[in-house]
Amino acid sequence: MKNRVRDLITRILELREEYEDAEFLEAIEHVRTSALANSCDTPRVGRSRSNSKQPGPPRSAFPKASRVVLALKNSDPARYEILIVLDSLLRDGKIIPSVEGIRTIGASLDKSFVAGKSRKEAIPKLMTLLASLPLDQIKEIVNSLLERPHNKKDAPDDEAYSRLAAFLIQGK
Repeated sequence: MKNRVRDLITRILELREEYEDAEFLEAIEHVRTSALANSCDTPRVGRSRSNSKQPGPPRSAFPKASRVVLALKNSDPARYEILIVLDSLLRDGKIIPSVEGIRTIGASLDKSFVAGKSRKEAIPKLMTLLASLPLDQIKEIVNSLLERPHNKKDAPDDEAYSRLAAFLIQGK
């Protein structure tokens, strides 16, 4: 993840702590709706308006979020705001790009964590685990994840080291 994106997320989390829940959520909702309205109003280059699809209902800003995170929207807005951003970053592959990385983090939080075979299976399980933790611990974990280098050019190839270690230990 780029430093500017990481800085932006940190600033958003700081603003989250500074304002009341209702004010913060109202501001976020306003940004979402205005961003959707602006993107829908912009005509596409090279396509006439008559040939384009008729606009349907507006899509959610986070359409592919884990169910457990979406369930927190009304019941625990503070956890929701943090986990929805983390969920989105994970699904976009901007942080923890491998399923092995998700397994490692999940296992460090709970020894009985089973990630599944793919990132698609592992992300909701990690989100469920994180949602069950206290808010302060979630903030610490998210901050540590954002500080780690996840770009393959910047970070050592942890997956290759894991495979090498498994080969040396198991001989397979």
